[in-house]
Amino acid sequence: MMPKSYKLFALFFYFLIYCYLPQSQASNKTIGQATLVRGTVYRVPHGTINKEIVSEGAAIAMGDHLETMASSLVKVTLLDGSSMAFAPNSKFHFRTFTYKKGFERKANMQLLIGQMRANFVKEKLKKGSNITLGTKAVSMGVRGTEVLLNALERGGKSYAQAALISGQAIIVDHTRKNSVIKLTPGASYVAHLGSEHSAPNSYKVPLGERTHQALASSNMDSMVRPSLDASSEDFALASDQDSGAAPSVDEMAKGLFLDPDFGLKESKR
Repeated sequence: MMPKSYKLFALFFYFLIYCYLPQSQASNKTIGQATLVRGTVYRVPHGTINKEIVSEGAAIAMGDHLETMASSLVKVTLLDGSSMAFAPNSKFHFRTFTYKKGFERKANMQLLIGQMRANFVKEKLKKGSNITLGTKAVSMGVRGTEVLLNALERGGKSYAQAALISGQAIIVDHTRKNSVIKLTPGASYVAHLGSEHSAPNSYKVPLGERTHQALASSNMDSMVRPSLDASSEDFALASDQDSGAAPSVDEMAKGLFLDPDFGLKESKR
């Protein structure tokens, strides 16, 4: 049985999914900045179709869309100190974000396509913290949490992968009539849209101790690049890191984000 506190958290999180702030409130309000950029990254301000190249230090506003090109990475640091990193070929919508230090934090954001990881800082807030990360297949409610999230397509079908590195997270699975699943650190969840996949369509998959540790230790700032194999739990640090050379963007992405193939073999059972 799910504890009562988690049930209340899940219900409030589910309510937030359908209660977005009006988009007219979302323009021109700075919510963070790009603190690390590799390659070509674009920002599309709310209410426009104009792409602006993102450089380190560039402001990110509520309502912005962020888009990374091939062989590109970006890290965004929000006003509360939380950070979000995006892999190559990703699109993300900073739909809403409000933060009042010591009082409350609310966010509702959407990974449209691609891969991301986020570390939401834990903070005592009088009115609490309610953060939602959404995809077509699933939405995540997180608090004081480090998560990885993929929203990808294969064979014309969409699927999502979510993994919890630390903290607390609740999954709402849109492919299973919005059923609620609690994730614990070291667990991941896979959900497929459409009926082409053999049962089960959605399921939990353990990361495994080594993969969990490798993902937990990797970050863009230190340029750690674990090499992860989705079919096993083996990993190794890049040899070029030992020689002092910074790894390429594609090498960094292999260790920073959840492997697109991770857990998919389970769907064939």
